[in-house]
Amino acid sequence: MRRIKIVTLLCIAATFSACDSEQLRDTSFADFQQAPTNVSVLTSVSLDLSGNVSIAPYGDGASSFEVDLGDGSEVQEISAGTVINHVYDTGDYEVKIVARSASGVRAAEITDSFFVLSSCIVETEENMDASAGPLHITFLDKYAKTFSAIGGLTTKTVSNPALSLSNTSCNVQEVVRVSGCTAFAGLLKLFATPFSITADSDTFTIDLYGEQTVDVNILFVGSQVFNITQSTTKSAAWEKLTFDLSAYHGGTITRILIYFDKGETCDDSVYYFDNIQLVAE
Repeated sequence: MRRIKIVTLLCIAATFSACDSEQLRDTSFADFQQAPTNVSVLTSVSLDLSGNVSIAPYGDGASSFEVDLGDGSEVQEISAGTVINHVYDTGDYEVKIVARSASGVRAAEITDSFFVLSSCIVETEENMDASAGPLHITFLDKYAKTFSAIGGLTTKTVSNPALSLSNTSCNVQEVVRVSGCTAFAGLLKLFATPFSITADSDTFTIDLYGEQTVDVNILFVGSQVFNITQSTTKSAAWEKLTFDLSAYHGGTITRILIYFDKGETCDDSVYYFDNIQLVAE
C-alpha cells in the first residue's frame, strides 16, 4: 500500500489540477495473476519408424507447462522453451498441455492428437463372405495363399517391403510378372457367396506398391462382367487405387481377376498389394 499512499498525497498536494484516476490504481500485481494466453503445442512425429515425437508447448505469459504424454507415463513439468522428445509405440495418442504463469495461475487445458508408427500392425480381421458384411481382404498370415496365380505369375504373402504411414500392415501380397509368363497372366480370387453392388458397397479399393508405375486391370465377374482399369502414378510408394462400381448397382460379384500391365511382355517386375475393400465411397 506504500505506493498508493504516495500517489494519493501527490494528488492532494496538486489542489489546482484534477488527479488522473489511473494514477490511483497500482495494477502491476495483476500481471502476475493472469493465466497464460495463446497456449499451443507443436508435435513432430518422426517418419523413420523410431517412434520418436518432439513436443514443444508454447503460451504467452507461460512460465512452465504440465505435459501429459498420453501413453500412461508420468506427467512431466517443464519450463517454458523446453522441448520434450519421447518414444512411443505404434498407435494413436493425445497429449494434454496445461500452461502456468510465474505465480502459478493455470490456463485451460489444450490437447493435440497424432499417430505414431514405430512397427507394423498385425491385422486381425478380414471378410471374404458377403453374408458377413463388406468385403475386406488383408493378409493375416505371411504363409497363407489368398490368390491363385494364372498364366505364369507367382504370388505369395510376404512382409511389407515399405512400411509407412500409407500402409502399416505387417503382411502384404507379392506378385511377380515372371519372364515368359503369358500376356494375360493374372491373379484370381473366388468368393463363397456373391457380393452385391449397392450404394453401400460400390467403391472397390486396393493399395499398390511397385518400383515402377503399373496399369491395374480388374475384371469383376458375377451377374455381368465389369472391366475397369486404373493406373498408379507413384513409384516406390504405396498408393490407393479406386474403382468406381456405382454404374453397376444391382449387380453381383462372385470372383475378381487382377492383371498388372495386362498384355505387356512379362519382365520380372514385382508389385505388392494390400487392403482390398468394397465399401461405400
